[in-house]
Amino acid sequence: MKSFKRNRYLFIALAFLLSACGGGGSDSGIPGNSNTPTHTANYYPVTVGSKWTYSITSANSTPSTWSSEITQGGAASYSMKITTASSGYSVIDAALTNGAWGVTKSVSYDPSGAVLSTITYSPPQLLFPSKTDIGTHETTTSTLTSGGNNSQATIDITVDGIESVTVPAGTFANALKLTSKTTMSGSTASVSAWYADGAGFVKSEDTYGGTQELTSYTIR
Repeated sequence: MKSFKRNRYLFIALAFLLSACGGGGSDSGIPGNSNTPTHTANYYPVTVGSKWTYSITSANSTPSTWSSEITQGGAASYSMKITTASSGYSVIDAALTNGAWGVTKSVSYDPSGAVLSTITYSPPQLLFPSKTDIGTHETTTSTLTSGGNNSQATIDITVDGIESVTVPAGTFANALKLTSKTTMSGSTASVSAWYADGAGFVKSEDTYGGTQELTSYTIR
């Protein structure tokens, strides 16, 4: 179960990189998709150099922080570096598939830069749906391969609506709320996450009582 929980935190961290749409929950499309309307809200900035820092609190662990930075980005793919306060870092690659963002590879490194593990995802593991209309519901099942071993994860994402969210970085009106359920190795975890127009991922609350909140950010 602990391994599953660590993977779930990684999945949420990945969530940063996407550029999705919403416009109050009634628009559809993603930047880079030919069907994207010009007035689409930018819930997931992916410009190179953009940075975010988060606090993590949980009833069963010491409060901590993590940060992420877009190191490569474009209309159809991106890379993000995720750094935690207590260990090394991870690099996540993601791409658009049928209008939805999904992670294609994640690599974990120790503080010296040595590779600890590499995971590939086939097809890409869903991070953000192709549409953000309220009530949208999307599911994908991916095979995760690491060190010659395979496992499967099914992720189901529902667009719940628009809410106002207050975190240390400020108050974000009209934040898009998504609920994702991840089933892996017979266990299912649920995460509610909020994304703010122009800022990206600002808050999450998960099955295990963990909360992540945006403390600072810079959008390039």
